Formats: sequence, structure tokens, C-alpha cells
Amino acid sequence: MKPEIISRFSKERYLLSLTEDDFRDLVVRPLLLRMGLLDGRDFCGPLEHGKDCAFVIDNPLQIREVWVVQTKRGNLNLGKKSNANVVEAATQMKTALATKVIFVTAREKVAPSKAVLCASGKINHSAREYVVEQAHDPRVVFLDVDDLLPKIDKLFPELWLGIDANAHPYFRSLKKSLETATEAQTISDILPEGDAVSAATDKAFVNLQVFRTTTTTRMARGKPVRTPSFEEFPVEGLLKRKENKILLLGDAGAGKSTTLKRLAYKEIERGLAAEKDKFNIPVILRAIDLGSETDFVDCLTNATKRVLHSDATVLGVRELQAGRVVAFIDALDELANDDARGHVLKLVNDFHTRYPSCKAIITSRQYAFVEAMPQLKQYVQFAISQINFKQVEQIIRRLHKEKRLPEETSTELFRRLQEVHGLELNPLLVTVFAATSEYGRQDVPANITELFKKYTEMMLGRWDATKGLRQQYHAPIKDFILCAIGFEMHRRKEISISEDEFKKIVTNVLETRGLEADLGKILEEILYRSGLLRVADGRVEFRHLLLQEFFAGRGIPNKDFLETCISSDWWRRAVVFFFGEHPGDFASLDKIRSVLSARPDFEVYQAAVTSGLALQACYLVEMKDKIAFAEWIVATLARTHAALVETDESFPMTRFLCYYVFGREAVALGFLRTRYTAMMSSWEKEGISAKEKDLRTFWIIVGLLESGAMAEAEELLKSFKPADLQLLFAVHLGCYLIQNIRVSTKGDKRIAENICKLIAPKITHLRDKFIKEFSSELVEVRKGKVEALPQPKTEEVPLLPHCAPVA
Repeated sequence: MKPEIISRFSKERYLLSLTEDDFRDLVVRPLLLRMGLLDGRDFCGPLEHGKDCAFVIDNPLQIREVWVVQTKRGNLNLGKKSNANVVEAATQMKTALATKVIFVTAREKVAPSKAVLCASGKINHSAREYVVEQAHDPRVVFLDVDDLLPKIDKLFPELWLGIDANAHPYFRSLKKSLETATEAQTISDILPEGDAVSAATDKAFVNLQVFRTTTTTRMARGKPVRTPSFEEFPVEGLLKRKENKILLLGDAGAGKSTTLKRLAYKEIERGLAAEKDKFNIPVILRAIDLGSETDFVDCLTNATKRVLHSDATVLGVRELQAGRVVAFIDALDELANDDARGHVLKLVNDFHTRYPSCKAIITSRQYAFVEAMPQLKQYVQFAISQINFKQVEQIIRRLHKEKRLPEETSTELFRRLQEVHGLELNPLLVTVFAATSEYGRQDVPANITELFKKYTEMMLGRWDATKGLRQQYHAPIKDFILCAIGFEMHRRKEISISEDEFKKIVTNVLETRGLEADLGKILEEILYRSGLLRVADGRVEFRHLLLQEFFAGRGIPNKDFLETCISSDWWRRAVVFFFGEHPGDFASLDKIRSVLSARPDFEVYQAAVTSGLALQACYLVEMKDKIAFAEWIVATLARTHAALVETDESFPMTRFLCYYVFGREAVALGFLRTRYTAMMSSWEKEGISAKEKDLRTFWIIVGLLESGAMAEAEELLKSFKPADLQLLFAVHLGCYLIQNIRVSTKGDKRIAENICKLIAPKITHLRDKFIKEFSSELVEVRKGKVEALPQPKTEEVPLLPHCAPVA
């Protein structure tokens, strides 16, 4: 914020308008704290002894001093006659200096070093002389409006945000923006403007659920016992949570952005109906837009000004200190590296240190940095639950009001959609399917790439459908251009580029193919008519990161580039889209395997996970090649276990569970159901160790569970007796998730329950080890304070998972 743009007259008038209590609490106390003074405890009342509050500070000799402060509203002037207000101030200063401040904790009484008389108006020279004379003490210090204004401008500029603040025009503008899904809005909508009702509204919103696993303490036989527990509730419940720093996790397309949009919409509805000072002010931001910012309050105010299209103020220090500002920060994962993420988190965390009552909700995909970054340890994590059949039907009805599918048809489509490789069933996947389908069995594609390809082809031809004009440029040309754009943006690790840069790339693509004369028309069709891109503030970006990954993956130029990006989280989905475009290209997949031998084990593990997802998209590869490659994936995951889990003795179970959670999607191979016995029989010829065999068998079981082959997994577990019981612990966790979170049939849930009962007696001793380990790392918020979890007593309880939210 630039305080110099506000007139001195307005600033003085604002300070004079405050009550004495507000002047003390909203201005003086926070200002002195920012000047380096500490404590600031309140003494207002009948026993104040001349002071409103007291501060401590270490002088240059490192001796602690106590400063006491008395605040006064308005001007303190003394003419020929004594002024009652000035006389009272002089008496209070004298009393304050004569009374020691008691510090109960330290059991000491300390005489004040300074007594500060602070006024919201001016203190004239005569009044100053009178106070010093009556106090008979040179320790009196004066701060009036002339002294305060430059200090506030420098250290506390957001105070001026409260001048003439009015939230209701902002509420109305943001509500309209959310309802119409305008291009200027900061949240992506997969469907173009005008083709869909905004997902934030009551009419269209599908009530998603969020969950987390945590622990509760209960008394058993007179001893406190910490028990893992599962918590799930509608996403709107996040607004009522007492936690003020929340990290919302979800995979690509799970509905993270839509959730933030909905939460902001609900706050707006409450604000428009509430009385003054009884509402919260929602502000929607994107993490990618905060990279060059230095102050989070400035980010909030600039965001409100963009919505209002004016410089009017919406929030002030009163709202900030009262915790009536809710910041929604979308897509932390879209920042390409930890330095950029760390900068954004520092902005938010510094803001929260100053205004701890304000709520901040950040969204991200569940990448490895979520567990690795220390700045995120203080956030309470929730994950978006996988959508169910009822929610799928709601999405379809929302997009096609006239469609109501027969139950048997919709059930079969739902089942087959779950089998689309490369992405778990989520609102984005269903929305894309609903936008392109006539709801026949033949509509369900073989992989995620073909589903998105059908959708983008429809959108690239949208001009013809909506305008009734002859299609000027075939969709393949525009698709080729977008692949080049997507690849270049992804290669740079950017999610937006300038319009000039966009045009430069398109020009180069067209000129090298002899189509430069068509530049203007093609740009218009791609940028403004396809509905796949957003143009705002001179920047161009895809409407959803998954769309960028789709085009980037299909724009990968050659096999050599695959070798450079196969171990990168950033490129994982794009690589899956590449192989979805080339579902029979086993040679490229096999070449990746051959170049990994010299790489570090962590990179090999990451490459194996990505390769497993890619294999699921390669439905035209011959079965013998699929089996051979799956054997390599299982063997690689097993081989990297030692490097990922055993090399560091700190938090061994945490490391193992991360190894399991991030690797499990690589083995969700549908053909395991009928081929796993043949794969396991080949191990005998290799002469592998018992430990290696246990790890490979573990990953086969995980693959069976992930691909829905529950009966086969149950049968294999009956003979599975690993030396490392952590393997069974992970299987128990996977079955628990199938029981409680993932979309499964009643039969599969029943088998998962049976497996849990089979395993539980063998791993009860791991429960205390698991919670004990987490007790030294996890934190939970209690009454606004962050406290370490105490270590549990050894008392048997039913085994449930306690880990970061996964689904």
C-alpha cells in the first residue's frame, strides 16, 4: 500500500474519529509492537494506576526496561486556564511513573523507564510543559498525531485501509463475478463462459466432502490413550473450523478451485445479509500471482480493487485484527519450485503472525513438497474425498438439464469411467465426459488422453457450432499450435505467458509451415473462441493446469526429452498424456527403462511411478510387453525401498508410508488380476532374496487392491508372511481407505474389512510405534496455540490409520 496517496487531512480525521479504546487497541498497541517494543499487556480499569498498557524493551546495554503508555482521544491543549483533560493526563503520568509494574511469572516488580502520553489529536507546547511540571519527572514522552503519522506510514500503513471502508459494493461485484464465471475471475472453469452455470451457486454446486485422519485422547483404565480417528464433512464446514491455517489437498481436477469459489460465495451471501461488523470478507488469490509481492496485506487490497475496478477500500485494520478477513490462495502446486512456494508461504505466514485471527485456506495437489516443506507443518491438512455416484449424477444433470439416465445405464457408465487410466474419478473428469458424451457405452474412452482429445476437438470447433459460420481452420492445425504452446510453457515451468510471447510462438509455428498469412484469424479462433484459454491483464493461460499438461504431453517432441523429464513431478501427468496419445508406443516406454540404471534411486523410484501410470494409458501394447514392463516396475519399487526408507533412521514409518502412498498408483494395473501368478512364478528363476520377494509380493498386493481385484488380493494375503510387518501395516491402511473413502462396491468394502481383521492382530504393536513417531513431528492447534502431541501410553486400541490425508 502507498500511504502517501491518502491526504493528511483524511488520516487526522480518521484518528480523531476513533474511540479511546479503539485508538489504543487498533493504533497505539500494534504500532509500538512494530517499533520493536514487546509485551503490550493491558491495564485498563480501576486498578490501572495511570497506565493503559505496558511494554518491555531491551536497551543498548541489554538491560530490560518497562515503558508504560496512557492514551487520550482528541487534542490536549492548555491555554490560560487548566484543562480538565490535561490535568487528568498529568495526574495519570505521575501515578504511572510512581507505580511499579508487576510481572507475576518472573515474580518481580519493575519501575517504569518511560511513561508515554499518546493522543489521537495534537498536544500543544503548553500542555506538554504542564504535564512534565506536574509529574516532576523527565521520563515523560509525548506522541501526538504529528509524531504518529510518519511512524504509521512507515510501519503500519494498512491502518489507512480502514478509512471509508465499505464491503458491500465489493460483495456485490464479487458475487456477480462468481455467478457469471467471468474471464477476469481468478478461478478456472473448465467449461467456457455461457455454456455452464457457475459451480459456486446453490443451483449448481455439488457438495464435495473433505476428510482428514487425526487422533483423539480417551481414558482407558485410568490411563490416557491416543486413538487414531477419521473425520469427514462437507467442504463448507471448513469455514466453521477453529483452525485458521488450512491446506486443502486434492488431485488434478478434484475440485480444489471450485471449493474455494464456493466458500467465497457462501461468505458473500452471509455478508450481504449480516449487520455491520458481523461478516467476513473473502479474498480470492492465486499463488502464481504472489511471486513478486512483498506484503500480503497489499495482495489482499489489490485483489479487492481488481474486483471493484476502483481504488475504494474494502477491508481495514479493524477487520484484520478481528479476524474478519478470509484469504483463499489457490494452486500452490502451480509454482514450479520450492523457492517460489516458500516465498508465498512466508507472505501468508508473516501475515498470520500479525493477524492470527484471520483464516487462510491454501489449495495444492498432494506432491512430495507438501510433506517436505517445513513452512507447511503449521497448516492443518484436509483432502477432498473422491466423488460418489450421486455426485456424478448431479454434475451430469447440472450440465444437461434434459438428461436423466436410466439407472442401469448410469451405473455402468460410472463403473467404466472409474477405469479410465491416468486419473481418479473426479468432478473435472465427469464434467469433460458430460460435455462430450451422448451417454452410450461406446462413449467411454480407453484412456484419459482420448477423453480430453474429444473434448478439445469439440471446443476448437466451437466457433462453427455457436456462430453458424463455415469453419475457417481445421481443428488439427489449432490443436498442433496449442501443443507447441503447452509444451513451451511447461518446459519453462510457467502457467501463463504474455500475449506478445504467445503471438510470437504462434507466429514461429505458422511461419515454419508456410501459414503466416493466417496469423490473425487463427489467433482469434484459438484465443477468444475456443474456450480453452483465458486472457486477462495481458497474460494468456490455459483454463486448467490439466489442459496445459494435456497439450504439453502431446507436444513432447521426441523420446530423448522423455528421458530428461521422466523423474519430475511437474511432468508426470504430461508424460501420461504423451503415452495416451501413443498407446502402442512400447519402444519409447522401454527405452526409459534402459537409461535409468545410472541415476539416483529416488529418481529411479519417481520414474517407475510415472512409467506405471504411462503403462496404464498404453492399452494397445501387447500383453507380453505389458507384463514384462510391469515386472520391471514392481522390481524397481522393491529395489529402491532401501534407499528411500532405510538410509535415514529418523521417522522410519513416515518414510515408509510416503514410499507406499506415492508408489501405489504406479501398480494399479487391471491385468494383474489374471497375470499376477505368472509374474510371481518367474521370480524363482531370478534367485531373489527373501526380503526382495516380500517387497515384490507387497507391490503385487497393492496393485490388486488399487485395481479393484479385492478377492485375489485377499487370497494372496493368506499366504503372505513378510519379515517386515510394515508391509502389512500399509496394506491395512489401503483397505481402510477402500472401506471409508474410496468409491467401491459393497462386496469390495466387505472384503477390505475382512483383510483388516486378518491383518490387525499381526500389527497391533506398530500402532504405538506409529503414533509415537508422529507425536514428535505432528502438531495440532488447541485453543489458538500450537502444541506438540504427547507420546501415547502402550494400550491396545483398534487399529486405524493416522497419516496425512490420502485417498
